[in-house]
Amino acid sequence: MKAVSLFSGVGGFEIGFDRAGIETILQAETNRHCRSVLERHWSETERIEDVREYRRGSRARGRVDLVYGGFPCQPFSVAGRREGNRDDRNLWPEFRRVVQELQPRWVVAENVPGLLSFDGGRFFGSILDDLGELGFNGVAYAILDAQHFGVPQRRRRVFIVAGPSRQAVEQILSICESCEGHPAESGTTGEEIAEPPDDSSQNGSFRTTDLDNQVIMPMSFEWQAGTDDIGLRDPVRGLTANRHPAVQEACIPDVAYAIAAREAKGVSVRESSTNYIPEANQVRRLTPLECERLMGWPDDWTRWGADGKEISDTHRYRMIGNGVVAPVAEWIGHRLVAVNRAGS
Repeated sequence: MKAVSLFSGVGGFEIGFDRAGIETILQAETNRHCRSVLERHWSETERIEDVREYRRGSRARGRVDLVYGGFPCQPFSVAGRREGNRDDRNLWPEFRRVVQELQPRWVVAENVPGLLSFDGGRFFGSILDDLGELGFNGVAYAILDAQHFGVPQRRRRVFIVAGPSRQAVEQILSICESCEGHPAESGTTGEEIAEPPDDSSQNGSFRTTDLDNQVIMPMSFEWQAGTDDIGLRDPVRGLTANRHPAVQEACIPDVAYAIAAREAKGVSVRESSTNYIPEANQVRRLTPLECERLMGWPDDWTRWGADGKEISDTHRYRMIGNGVVAPVAEWIGHRLVAVNRAGS
């Protein structure tokens, strides 16, 4: 399958789709730091600086199976002013225009869950109507949470899939007992689970937002003194998340903290935060490398640009926070390829 990527960021979608066998032949990204990262990893791929620059006659036209991307979420996010059509960053009309010109068989779009409730659901309804008017016989959507796809981060996003039939799109986004992703909840409530959060980390308490400031309920990192065990817990429901190698690698960068925890002499050592973790007797911010691992990206994915120069941490944090979790994209990509191959 050949695809066009819109609002590409640093390629979180592309990482997952590449793994699923989808070839991206054109990328559109306005941020120069993001474009530099894209160029470093996909030097042979055509790129444009702005989706609004795409016009008929691009060499991508006529041979595209899929158009995908996470259009800017700021106009709809509960973390912002939610100005929708009054916000210049509402680029859904541009997404729709490119789809109309390329006429792909499939569309995959991603955004924050706030898109569903914005303007009483009317704006989201208009997106579904647009896709129907563009000739897609099937349109489906689902909210997928990254924590169920092998990364230790609660990150809920709505994914919209449009395709040739209702049956086809439902096959791609269906969640069932035999499917990967969103496994049945497991684990039991512990005796010392933290109380429900009542404030944000910006005010010195639990953080209630994910890496790009979207509202979530936090996961807590928990180490039990006297052991080397590490786990993630939902402080409200007490559910233990699936363990993943990135958890240990990202959250215990050296032996010092593990030793400090064991020396706690029976006292449970814990800290609930999305962007901060305890180390020895202090709390530090997650590093860009650790944030990349939370997104399921290769190590140092955003560290260097195409010119070989290191990118500042400030820009890296912003690029990572605006990205797409690669394992979620890969899960969708594998299903998309299989359904497309079957000709549904």
